[in-house]
Amino acid sequence: MEDKWPEASPSPQHPLDTFSPGVPAPSSPMAVASLATGILSYFALPIIGAVVAVITGVSARREIRRSGGAVGGWTMATAGLWLGIIHLALVGGQRP
Repeated sequence: MEDKWPEASPSPQHPLDTFSPGVPAPSSPMAVASLATGILSYFALPIIGAVVAVITGVSARREIRRSGGAVGGWTMATAGLWLGIIHLALVGGQRP
């Protein structure tokens, strides 16, 4: 017997079509590292922390974008990236 309305239950064509609301995607470890080193760059690791925050932030955002929704942490990666960029600008802008 055929379905009366076959378009009522479309098959998923994209990975995000199988998204389950209420189940968050796991955060990228690179995003967590970016945020942590971005914060630490202001207190303990001035230059190295900022550079690591920028590198891991860019890598995490690339990983999250390519995952198609399977990995989260975009906001953490972006915050760590900007914390690192701002810190490098502040340190680089100081005159001896």
